Amino acid sequence: MQKPIVSVIASAIKTQYWAEFYAMLCAKNSIPFEIVFVGDVRPNFNLPENFIYIYNEASPIQCYETACRNAKGEFVWTLPDDLIIQPGTLDILYQYIKRLWNEKAILSPRYSGSTDSPAMDNLFCFDIDYRFPPIVVNMFMRKKVWQELGGFDKRFITLYAELDLQLRAWWDGGHPFIIPGEQYVIKERNQTTHRLTDSVLHLVESRGFLDSLWKNSDGSYSRNRLEAVQPFTDDEIPIIR
Repeated sequence: MQKPIVSVIASAIKTQYWAEFYAMLCAKNSIPFEIVFVGDVRPNFNLPENFIYIYNEASPIQCYETACRNAKGEFVWTLPDDLIIQPGTLDILYQYIKRLWNEKAILSPRYSGSTDSPAMDNLFCFDIDYRFPPIVVNMFMRKKVWQELGGFDKRFITLYAELDLQLRAWWDGGHPFIIPGEQYVIKERNQTTHRLTDSVLHLVESRGFLDSLWKNSDGSYSRNRLEAVQPFTDDEIPIIR
């Protein structure tokens, strides 16, 4: 197998979409890639050589961290298994990140909440506070930057772990970059939920925890994280590759 440049990673359990997901990543892309999916639902079919599945019953956040630490690519892309990816998206992300001078940049295509809705550009911000940059929805970044930042804080339950990591990258000199135009918009399948957002209660709890890390007691936002990151330890993450 050719050494991957990009590792597509996720906490993934919706095996019914995996064949189509793989085909979409292959469409009009030339960058060598691999998929590293981690979760507790085994596929009942054979996977291509560059499609790695790791069985793990841990939390979605821990599964993401497991996928990243087992990834072989220089770049990682957090991409749930039930999204619709446009042809050529992988190549255009790679082309942009190689042209940006900032090695801590985090990129993403634009994002739509359904197959028949426009991109939801106005919704993706940390809060209604213009001191903060836009949020990218599916992080495309250098793996070494993920590692230097400490990865996901293991106290998170859901997707706000990604936003916390983005804020850490930004205050450390990085910046977000969203691929312009309509051609590469990633779309959510209609009436579907990601593993990270299946529980509304978990979503509310994680947002509260995120705010506790970045909000001062008077409600203002801090330029510095108010608590140190608690990364997963080596013995919590299985390395099989």
